[in-house]
Amino acid sequence: MPCLTIGSAYLPIGKHFRYFLDVGLYQQSNILIMEKPLLLRQYEYEIPTSRVMLPAVTKEGNNNDTENQPLLKVFFDFKNGHLKIEADWQYMVFASKYSEEAWIGYHENRVSIDASIYPALSINLNDSTCDGLVLPLEGYIEDGAILSSCSGLLALDKISASYEPHWKITTYLCDLQFDNCELNVQFPVYV
Repeated sequence: MPCLTIGSAYLPIGKHFRYFLDVGLYQQSNILIMEKPLLLRQYEYEIPTSRVMLPAVTKEGNNNDTENQPLLKVFFDFKNGHLKIEADWQYMVFASKYSEEAWIGYHENRVSIDASIYPALSINLNDSTCDGLVLPLEGYIEDGAILSSCSGLLALDKISASYEPHWKITTYLCDLQFDNCELNVQFPVYV
């Protein structure tokens, strides 16, 4: 069955995240049937800085660069197998599902996490086998002074709700420089 890919659509969903979808057109006999595989190729999510969420930034009088940067900015490139997170370390620790107070001192201010996703592939959200998909992650965490290795998992789960089904991406990243430092952060994907 020949397939003609129409192209990619850029869909701004909400104010702070976006992702790319592919739509394919399949020919069967002389009739064109529209099949809509929902391919998740890239995903971007951002949480802007708020003085309410980060009172420590304003109390300590840090420079305005920190205040103008988002608390969290994440970019998943599933097609090319790349994950990039830029975030305030304190926010990452507090946003983590299970965290310990001692982790706050492990890194200073902002961190940059750069990791590879294995294997690199577009994910069809209409495929029921993708529910519960787990992909390994390997990379590093940098805070300007320290560069440390990290590894972990990325899980993709379908959430069925009465109003609309959606997906959840969960990252489990372990900072290998420290014992028991696992960041567990979730990101919503609405389709």
